[in-house]
Amino acid sequence: MFENNLDLPKLLNLDKLSYLGDKGWIFIVMMYGTVGLFFISNQIVYGHFLGIHALQIVEGFSIARRLREAWESFLEIIVTFFEFYPVACFSLLYLLLFLVKKSYQEKTPRIIFITFIIFSLITSVYWVNTHGLVEIKLFVKLYGIVIILSAIWLLLAWKEEINVTQRMALVYVMGLLFTIGVGLLVDSGSDEIAVGGKQWGQRYLLILLPFFSIMVVQQLQVFLDNSKSIIKYYTIFLFSVFVIIGLYKNMYLGTNFFPEEPSRSHRNYRFFT
Repeated sequence: MFENNLDLPKLLNLDKLSYLGDKGWIFIVMMYGTVGLFFISNQIVYGHFLGIHALQIVEGFSIARRLREAWESFLEIIVTFFEFYPVACFSLLYLLLFLVKKSYQEKTPRIIFITFIIFSLITSVYWVNTHGLVEIKLFVKLYGIVIILSAIWLLLAWKEEINVTQRMALVYVMGLLFTIGVGLLVDSGSDEIAVGGKQWGQRYLLILLPFFSIMVVQQLQVFLDNSKSIIKYYTIFLFSVFVIIGLYKNMYLGTNFFPEEPSRSHRNYRFFT
């Protein structure tokens, strides 16, 4: 609305564009209709509703083997997500701090916290078993300081009042369920996850980046608005460390990786960010 009372949306008949927005059922019908037509096309062309990918993933495997390979894929996807998007580690620390504080008061957070610790131990053991001694030493050398800095942050922020809102919980649960689904559907085994050419990072979880980015900023804002100076500045410092690691990992190492010959790589990559 301009100062001369000129209603530009009404003049251009833009109000008609809100018709679909006011009719939510149309969106639902079109969404399911599009997916349904996709399944039907796959059935007609490939003879399977899930398409040619199903010939590699769904068929020809026993349930036990498929679940075992899905578990390996799931662990590999989780590790690579935080490796190539280290800013998400801040949201992990935020959740860990919340669960630890609440576990002393409520039963449900205590159960979630114990489950989180068990899963972290399983993931760590898997990562150690699938990587060589050289890679493990390199990881400790590169990220050992970051782990220490994160532990110090947890100690400093112990008395801070934080909360996991419903929207944050939704992002955590959605990310977990989506990752489980990807683990069940992507190519089997950790050595086959990157099939399809050079890639850098975990391309299957790209859709989660916007959600986690918004959530991480909201969680950072909690400390900027409510914390004392030392905790506030240390939180900014730790967050900046994660950002710098991500920039170095993706923009520098990722850019240098692409000119390399495929034979020089121990796995395939496509750019993550």
